Amino acid sequence: MRQPPRPRSTASPEGTGRSAGEQAERGRAPGVGDGAPQPRTRTEEKKAAGRRRVEVARVRHPVRMEGPVGAADAAEILGSHEEGVSEGLPARLEERRRARRHLRAVRAAVLVAMLGTVAVVVWAVFASPLLRLSGDAVEVQGATGALSADEVRAAVEPFEGTPLVLLDTDEVARAVSALPLARDVTVARDWPDGVRVGVTVRTAAMAVSADGGVQLVDDQGVVVGEQAERPDGLPLAVLPDDGQAQARTQAAGQIGTVWAALPEDLRAQVGTISSDGAQVTLSLAGGQTVRWGTEEDSDLKARVLAVLLAQRPATTYDVSVPTRPVTS
Repeated sequence: MRQPPRPRSTASPEGTGRSAGEQAERGRAPGVGDGAPQPRTRTEEKKAAGRRRVEVARVRHPVRMEGPVGAADAAEILGSHEEGVSEGLPARLEERRRARRHLRAVRAAVLVAMLGTVAVVVWAVFASPLLRLSGDAVEVQGATGALSADEVRAAVEPFEGTPLVLLDTDEVARAVSALPLARDVTVARDWPDGVRVGVTVRTAAMAVSADGGVQLVDDQGVVVGEQAERPDGLPLAVLPDDGQAQARTQAAGQIGTVWAALPEDLRAQVGTISSDGAQVTLSLAGGQTVRWGTEEDSDLKARVLAVLLAQRPATTYDVSVPTRPVTS
């Protein structure tokens, strides 16, 4: 019976005893000569790629080597990719942590500085004596004659020491307006510690008979002074009592308007002007009575009255409707 052929020996001709795997590592198939190259297995291709990487690394990092270096030796010399990552990552993380700590420190310093600035501003505005109303810094404008600047400052005195930012200027104006001779008042802050008070002083527009002389009254019916005789240029007025404040104010305003409309020659003939807040009546020095009506069309009424006095002698002149005057 025919015997099966024996497998060939894997030993090299030189008797070195290399295995088939070792011969494959040298790029030869077992038992094959140095002829045409044989196809490589996947393992051989991986090893060849490892040798190429070593060669590239040797070019980048010129180190003298006595012979080819395997993949394991190359990793030992150059260091593995995982090892490089593990060595660089902690450094980058630590750098980021330092940057975050620095940023937090900068933010905290800025916040502290801002809070300190706000605290200083709040203290300066609300608590510092530098920004509180000082009596020496009260500037009074327009106070003349019977109303002195000292009287105005006395009215402002209760507000001294108030932080200027909290000062109610309207309340200060009301306090100054309580002065009898203060007609109009304006108050403005004057930083850092003062106020400017502007005052319009009441002036006499007419005279009202009183015991022992006359009272000087402005065009709102407010008494601004007293004296023995009626000053030149002012009419002698008859007004409602002080208890009728609104009617007195209206009457004073009407008398002031009528008196301003009269020419000088007519003013010289007027004895008294009276008003009840609705109708104005003039009593002339010659005994005549002029029914003026309201203060409307006062300029026209004054011209009509002058013509009537010159052309029509009468005891009563009614010019309340100036286009249809009546005499009797």
